[in-house]
Amino acid sequence: MTKQLRIGMLGAGFIGSFHSYALSLQSLIRNPPCAAIWLAVLAVLAVLADLNEVVRTVVQKRFGWEQTTSSWEELVADRTIDVFVNAGTKSTAPRTCD
Repeated sequence: MTKQLRIGMLGAGFIGSFHSYALSLQSLIRNPPCAAIWLAVLAVLAVLADLNEVVRTVVQKRFGWEQTTSSWEELVADRTIDVFVNAGTKSTAPRTCD
């Protein structure tokens, strides 16, 4: 049985695009060193957050993100997200400690 990990990511710029590419390739991996573990988990590109609508739409279409938002707060509040990837810049990073 394959477990789905729903990914939410902040940032669709250079680093976000690179992470999107890497995550989208994981489904092509067939014989990694720990095949029993790797093949049991499937990353689902669920929600991509970025302030720039044009950039996030291009990255969504290019890598297959299910949906996008301009709000990282909306992303982290989404209870269906299993993994949060912070690929944002320092200025867009969520403030957790002030």
